[in-house]
Amino acid sequence: MSFKLLPAELLLNIIEFIDDIGDKCQLSATCRLFHSLLHSHPWCWSPLNLSKYSGQITNIILVSILKHSSVPIVLPREAASKNITHSPQRKGRTLDRVDISGCWSLTADGVLTLACTLSSLVELGLNKYSPTRIGSTVSGPFEQRDHLYQVRPSHNLSSLAMDLSKEPSLGLSMPETTLRQLLVRIPLLEKFSLQYQSLSPEVCRGFRGLRYLRHLDISSCVITQPVLQLLLRTLNPQLESLKMLNIDLSPLTLLCLQRFTSMLQCLHLSCMEPLLLSAIGRIVGLLNLKDFRLTRLRTGNLDVILDRLNGSALRHLDLSPKMDIHPKYTKVLPHMQSTTTFGDPGQRKFGPSRSVTTRNLTSGGIGNSSGSGSGNGSGSNSGGRITGYIGRESQPRLLQSVSYLCRTEHELELDDRCLRLLGSFNQLSELRLCFPTITPDEFMNMLRSMSCLEILELRLSKTGEDYLGTYKPDLLPRLKVLCLYSVCLSERSARAIRDTHTIEHITLCQPGPISERYPGFVRDWFVNLERLKVLRLGKMRIPWNILKDIVSKRPPSYDQILPRIEPAIGPFPNELTGKKSLEEDVSFLNKAGRWEWVWG
Repeated sequence: MSFKLLPAELLLNIIEFIDDIGDKCQLSATCRLFHSLLHSHPWCWSPLNLSKYSGQITNIILVSILKHSSVPIVLPREAASKNITHSPQRKGRTLDRVDISGCWSLTADGVLTLACTLSSLVELGLNKYSPTRIGSTVSGPFEQRDHLYQVRPSHNLSSLAMDLSKEPSLGLSMPETTLRQLLVRIPLLEKFSLQYQSLSPEVCRGFRGLRYLRHLDISSCVITQPVLQLLLRTLNPQLESLKMLNIDLSPLTLLCLQRFTSMLQCLHLSCMEPLLLSAIGRIVGLLNLKDFRLTRLRTGNLDVILDRLNGSALRHLDLSPKMDIHPKYTKVLPHMQSTTTFGDPGQRKFGPSRSVTTRNLTSGGIGNSSGSGSGNGSGSNSGGRITGYIGRESQPRLLQSVSYLCRTEHELELDDRCLRLLGSFNQLSELRLCFPTITPDEFMNMLRSMSCLEILELRLSKTGEDYLGTYKPDLLPRLKVLCLYSVCLSERSARAIRDTHTIEHITLCQPGPISERYPGFVRDWFVNLERLKVLRLGKMRIPWNILKDIVSKRPPSYDQILPRIEPAIGPFPNELTGKKSLEEDVSFLNKAGRWEWVWG
C-alpha cells in the first residue's frame, strides 16, 4: 500500500514518533505529501531539539527552520514596537518544545527571535553546553556523567562543576538583558533548563511572570546565596521539580527551600558541609519526593536523610560523594592531517591512551565541544586539523590536546542503618551509588528487596571481590540499564547478566580479569540479550576476532567521526597497540538489528 493512500491523520501520527530534526528534514524531501504535511503542521517539529547540532546552528539556520515549519517570524523589535502581549491561553497544537542547549553560534537576537516567534513555548532548553552523546566526538571521559566529577582547579570557568566534555569557549552564554527579555516573552513556560548560565537578581525577579513553571534546572549556574534565596522566593509555589546541583547551600537557603517549595516531587542537591545534612533531612521529610539526588558528599552520616525519605513514593535515588579530576600535565599533538582507515578497532595505530591506572585518568577529546576543562590552558585547541561530521554535514574540527589527569574520590559512608533504610525502598526503579562503603553480601541483601529496579549503577574503588556473585536473573526481573564501574565480574555473574533478558543498556568499565579468563562473555551478551541496544566497554581488553562476525566494521558514515591519527611526537605510553583487541573505550550500538561500534 502506498503512503499516499493513508489518511493524513495517520501519517501525522507516524511523524510524531520521529524525534531527530535531521530525519524530519530528510522525510520532508522524500515527496510532496510529507513536505506538505510538515510544512502545514508546525507541531510536527515539536520537540525541536537542536542541541545535537550545536556546532551548526546559527541565526540564519534557526530562522530557516522556523520558516520551513510555517511559523510566522516575529523579530524582537517588531514585538517591542507593537507592544505585543501574550495571553496565557493556548490555541491549538503548535511548536511548543525547543532545546538550543550549546548552540554557541546563536546570538542574543537569534534567541529573542525564537522567543518572540514561539511565544507559546512550554519547554525550553538553554543550557550553556549540549549534552554528551555516546559514540560521538564530543563525548567526555568514559566514567563521566553530568555533574558527577568536577575539574580542579577551575580558574576562568563558568562554574566549579565543569567536566571534561565541555569546552569553556564554545557555549551558549546568555547575557543578563537577554534572559530578562526572554522571560517576558514566554509566560506559558512549564519546563526550563539553564545549566551553567549566570543568574543575577534582575533575572531571578523575572521568574515571577512564569506562573505555569513546574520544572526548573539551574545546576552549575553561577549564582550567589542571596540571589538564590531571591529566586526561591519568586518561583511558582506549585513547582514540582528543582535541580540545583553543584551550587553551594547555606542554612538560610535551605530555609527558603523548605518555606517556598513545598510541592516538590524531584529535588537534586549538592552538599559538601556535613552540618547541613540534618537540615536537608528536614526538607525531604516535608516533601513527597519521587526523585532525589545528592552529590558532593565529603563526609557525614546519611541516616538523617534516608530516614526522612518517603520510601513508598520514592522512585529514583542517586547518591555520590565528592569526586574530582586534577590535570597533571599536558602533551600536545603537532599539526598534521589525519588519515582515515577501515578495519578492526584493534588496528588503531595511534591515539590517546585512556587507561586508568592507580586512579590516573588519561583522556583525549576530538571535536569542538571537548576539552580538559582546565582553565589554565591545558585544554587549549592546539593540535592538528581534521575533517569531522556534525550530523550529516562536514566541517573542519580541531584535534584537542591530550590531558593526563588524576582522579580523587571520597567514599560514600553507609552504615548498617543506612543499608537497612535503602533496603526498605522497595518501590525504587532507579538506584545509583558511587563508591559506597558496602560489602558484596550487604549489596546483594539490599537488592533482594528491590524487585522493581530498572536502572542500577554501582561505582567502586578497585577491588577483587565479585559484588554480583550471587546475582540471579529473577532477582531484578525489570532491569533495563546496568552500569558497573570497577566492579569485578566472575564468569558466574557474567552468565547471570546474560540470562537477564530485559536488559537494554550495559556499561562495563574495569571489570577485572574476566576479559582474560572468560573473553567470550561479551559475545554471549550479544547473542542472548535480544533487547540489548547499547553496550559500552571501557578499560578492558577483548579479542576482536570473537566479535568480528557479529559486529560490523565502522560504516562509511563514521569516516570522519572516528579518525585515525598518524604517529605524533612520542612515544606516548601504551599507544602502540599492534594487537587485534579492544583496549580503549568502545560503544556498540544496535542499528536496526546490526551491531556497529564507535569509539567512546
